[in-house]
Amino acid sequence: MKNKSFDASVIDNYKKFDLAIVGGLGFKLFKGLNIETRYSLGLSQIRQNETIFGAYKTRTFQINLVYLLKLKK
Repeated sequence: MKNKSFDASVIDNYKKFDLAIVGGLGFKLFKGLNIETRYSLGLSQIRQNETIFGAYKTRTFQINLVYLLKLKK
């Protein structure tokens, strides 16, 4: 994204690759309905220049509600 008054890209400040550890749990609530949670913790810094901008890592928490459909054969 570029600003009219400042011609620089924000994308250039971030790395294009991130490494993370992911874990989660899933529970069967009742017939065909499941609930799942997942947490992702980034292991690498995502900023190009950590000393000037500070260190940042990605973190994500997800909650999913899943309904499984049965297919007829």
